[in-house]
Amino acid sequence: MKDKKYLYPGLAAIFVALITALSWVYLAYSSPGTTVIGENISTTNLTVLGNASTTGTLNVAGVTTITNNLIATGTATFATNFKIDSSGNASTTGGFIVGGTATLATTTITDLTVTTASSTNLNVSSNATSSNLSVTEIFRSGSSASAQFYIDSSGNASTTGDLIVGGNVTLATTTIGGGTPIRKHLSATGTVGYAGAEIATSSCITDTITVTDAAAGDTVVLGPPSDLEAGLVGFGLVSGVNTVTVRLCNLTGPGIASADKTWRFDVWQH
Repeated sequence: MKDKKYLYPGLAAIFVALITALSWVYLAYSSPGTTVIGENISTTNLTVLGNASTTGTLNVAGVTTITNNLIATGTATFATNFKIDSSGNASTTGGFIVGGTATLATTTITDLTVTTASSTNLNVSSNATSSNLSVTEIFRSGSSASAQFYIDSSGNASTTGDLIVGGNVTLATTTIGGGTPIRKHLSATGTVGYAGAEIATSSCITDTITVTDAAAGDTVVLGPPSDLEAGLVGFGLVSGVNTVTVRLCNLTGPGIASADKTWRFDVWQH
């Protein structure tokens, strides 16, 4: 009886200690916090209310739900064909949906459709569609040095192929073949002629045409009508703001009757 007297309190103490230890284990793995596992994980469904961190490989065949952060030193593979390898590269055969903000150093994507994208470098191998795309550099394929289409960090665009634009192109300055930049091209039509009267030998008539934004010193190129009378030659110059003056001259023989005809006036600003 003396032995039993001391035996029961000892068993009770061991039982209390065991319950306490199990409680701490339960709290550690059920409360939101950080779950750290130093080996490979293979499971059907994974649900972590806090952070998940493993130094091994993570394999999930079913649904993965992680409230906060996922840190995997090895490779993380999910049932939806989404994979993060040990180098931090992410790949998916399905859609990639981000509810918040995605910050990317370099992104290579076959097809990209986003509302707002922000990246240092964007490499798109196929199609890119975006409402608001903000990148430091963008290139169609290859590295930035050898890309087919490339926009550098200063906003300069270059291409090794053809530039095809389905809509309008607005350019501040255009340089063709390394020549003199062209700032603006203006074009208008107007009537030039002598109403059927003759222009005498070695004489000229003068008409003025309105070309909006034309300024003194601009280059004027005339487009005469296809049925211009033989022997007549036209000359054009900007004589004032918005005004092109045309001289239609007879530099050949006898007087030439000049009917009113429609001419094209192109003005180039450099």
